[in-house]
Amino acid sequence: MLAGNIAAVQGAREALADSGLGPQIEGLDALADSALVALRHGLPQRAQGKPVDAGLLATLHRQAADAVTQAQADDALAKILDEVHPVRRVGMALETLAHDRARIARGTMSLLVSDALAAQDTQARWVLSQELLPRIAALDCVDVPTLELLAGPFTAQVAFESRPDLRQQIPRSRVDPFNALVEAVGALDANDPGDVALGNLGAALYASDEGASAPALLARQRALLREKLEEGARRAR
Repeated sequence: MLAGNIAAVQGAREALADSGLGPQIEGLDALADSALVALRHGLPQRAQGKPVDAGLLATLHRQAADAVTQAQADDALAKILDEVHPVRRVGMALETLAHDRARIARGTMSLLVSDALAAQDTQARWVLSQELLPRIAALDCVDVPTLELLAGPFTAQVAFESRPDLRQQIPRSRVDPFNALVEAVGALDANDPGDVALGNLGAALYASDEGASAPALLARQRALLREKLEEGARRAR
């Protein structure tokens, strides 16, 4: 939808320029301007009556425009941006950064990570954050807001693990979801630190947002996300 809106805005500007009713436009800068106009007026928040942070929008747009400009001169980055799946894009970018930390700009990597997180439901976003945070922090390759976004589930998990007790009081009507959590956590390997961390993450999500919790899907979601990251890494090699 956004791509179609950009093309429509660009076409309208070119038609106005050809008819003498608007300024002449050419080059990537003009296309970037059309993209910003389409983005500003195409966000669903406007239809919902919600305000849009113009400064944040301009920053995100500038980062995206910079990434496209850089890709013009970098085949590896162009290949990453051409990848359709957002998690595979991150896998490709991480593999590229592992060999050359200066290859992908911090703003571009922040966009890639944010896109991958935004493409997930709440639980999958928490699982993906758990997978990415150690690698992203070690590479120091994203901006502070993106790092805070990644760290959100981690801090919630730490807060859960730091509780003086883990007793959970629930009404009888919600016993089944709680039992599903107990069953899912019990099926994980208590001797595997990764499985323990995943179980704690699922329990922390249940405690903070029961409606977003789907314990039976935890292990499957992690496996699928890891698969996409590894597919991306293989494509970048």
